[in-house]
Amino acid sequence: MKVALQLYSLRDYIKTEDDIRTTLTQVKAIGYDIVQLSGIGKFTQEKVDVFDKITKELGLEIIATHVDFNQLRDDFDQIVKYHQQLGVTYIGIGSMPDPYDRRNLTHYQDFVFEMNKMAKKLHPFGLKLVYHNHAFEFAKIGTFLPMDIITQNMVKTNLSLEPDLYWLQFAGLNPLEFVKKHKDSIDIIHIKDMKIKQHDQWVSVPQFASIGDGNMDYQHIIKELKNMDFPYIIVEQDDFYGADPLVEIINSLKFIQKI
Repeated sequence: MKVALQLYSLRDYIKTEDDIRTTLTQVKAIGYDIVQLSGIGKFTQEKVDVFDKITKELGLEIIATHVDFNQLRDDFDQIVKYHQQLGVTYIGIGSMPDPYDRRNLTHYQDFVFEMNKMAKKLHPFGLKLVYHNHAFEFAKIGTFLPMDIITQNMVKTNLSLEPDLYWLQFAGLNPLEFVKKHKDSIDIIHIKDMKIKQHDQWVSVPQFASIGDGNMDYQHIIKELKNMDFPYIIVEQDDFYGADPLVEIINSLKFIQKI
């Protein structure tokens, strides 16, 4: 099982070509050889050329992306071209976008239908579409979970899940049980840890943390993921709350490597 870094974690440090080179050089030096390209806004030829050039120079592999679903649908041929240039396998959809309504089950049905269509179109190019969850897919609408609409209607030969274990935990699920249940529909997994900050006398709030620094049992989780033989786990941390991002992603990698 290989460990990758989700570049969304460093989105504030990959805005210019110079920043991209500096940041990715540091990522490589830390020990990450694989990344997921995300947090760069709309994909353009200029952006793709820069990331393609620098990652190849550094020997970094881009295994996956996150692309806006509307751009994938509306600019399909160009998105395919970008991913072929980058040598990417997985095209990730980070969330159900506007104008779909997260409070409407019919919209989830329409969305998964559209994802199936896009995934089928991508298949001949050797590209696989994956859907990344947050917590809203587990907010019941009547007696239904939106995630059930997605998993029950997705065509699994072309479309797979990209479970985010933090958001599964946040939604009140057992992340490992979800992964085990949907194992045959998963190729890549986002891992991030959750810690609790005491906001005041009465209010506790969840925060993102480096792997091993939060309250999720990642010692056990990672052992189980290894046993299930997933090809990739992807380290992500959405916020660092003033801490040094490089130190945080180093700590995550070191924790994983010790298991």
